Amino acid sequence: MLLLTQIIDLEFPVIVCLSNCDLAEPGLIEKWTLLLEQKLKCPIIPVSSKSHLNLDTLKERIQSIIQFSHIFISRKVIIQFLNKSLKNLNRILVQK
Repeated sequence: MLLLTQIIDLEFPVIVCLSNCDLAEPGLIEKWTLLLEQKLKCPIIPVSSKSHLNLDTLKERIQSIIQFSHIFISRKVIIQFLNKSLKNLNRILVQK
């Protein structure tokens, strides 16, 4: 959590994914998502690779960061990381 807050403080684009959300109670996930969004001031996306929960939402968020990444200092590193993440998400979505 400390590393995450430091990255947020540096104003790098951040998306927090709550993984394996298909295993938790839906009401609990909603409460944690809202609480974390309020505390961290960044998008929190509950996801599950098994049930494909919110993977399309995650993909859209990553694409929007890529689109506006020109405002960040280490654009090349961010774009490489996000493109790799998109490839992994696409691979998971193809397995549906």
